[in-house]
Amino acid sequence: MATTGAHAPSRALVAWRATTPRGRGVAALGIALLVLGLLARYPVPAGLGACLLALVVVELVSVLQPARVALQRRVEPAVVVRHDRCRATLRFAGHRRRGLARLEAADLVDGTLHPVRLPDVPHAEEVELEHDIPTVRRGLVPVGPLVLRRHGLL
Repeated sequence: MATTGAHAPSRALVAWRATTPRGRGVAALGIALLVLGLLARYPVPAGLGACLLALVVVELVSVLQPARVALQRRVEPAVVVRHDRCRATLRFAGHRRRGLARLEAADLVDGTLHPVRLPDVPHAEEVELEHDIPTVRRGLVPVGPLVLRRHGLL
């Protein structure tokens, strides 16, 4: 019996997509050191491999946790002349950094991602920041959605 519809990706696939090539390399090195250290009965390489694997697991857990943030965006003015000034005001509430994981934001303007610099405030206080929206052509310029991405060291 075949199932229809989309299914959720497995946890292994989600973890694979969340890691960078550097993180995958650290995990492969950790596995190799752990296995070779255990086979050769050398505790130092095995311990180093276990530490590297633990680092990758902690990094994955911190990156895959959902970000508890609240965002509001206001664009002013709504109608502008080409090359005129247009600004977006973001009201951001929540943690930008948790452990080793950091939160990045980018605004999609006319199909192009424009990075938004989030201030690094240690507490979960509300911050209002502004950034320019480029108006390089005539017509309607679609703005949004705001893309949030959490990433870590690896």
